[in-house]
Amino acid sequence: MILCRRLSSALALLALVCSGCGSSPGRPAANAIPVDPDDISNFEFLYAHNCAGCHGSNGKGGASIALANPLYLSIADTLGLGVDNG
Repeated sequence: MILCRRLSSALALLALVCSGCGSSPGRPAANAIPVDPDDISNFEFLYAHNCAGCHGSNGKGGASIALANPLYLSIADTLGLGVDNG
């Protein structure tokens, strides 16, 4: 009986916590206007919003490897990722 009450209380608390999360990470805001990927062709804009966080604002390294790193370029070229290094 006590176990049943504790389980019911835990489930109710879990449901309350899950329902109170209206702004999950990565979830667009309600007033956000979706952008068609074909509408964005500016490399600087795309790099700043998708790559610079890890690779640095100029691609020379940040939290992740530099994009011009010779080792990275040789591996990417070997894997056929379309990297043009020269």
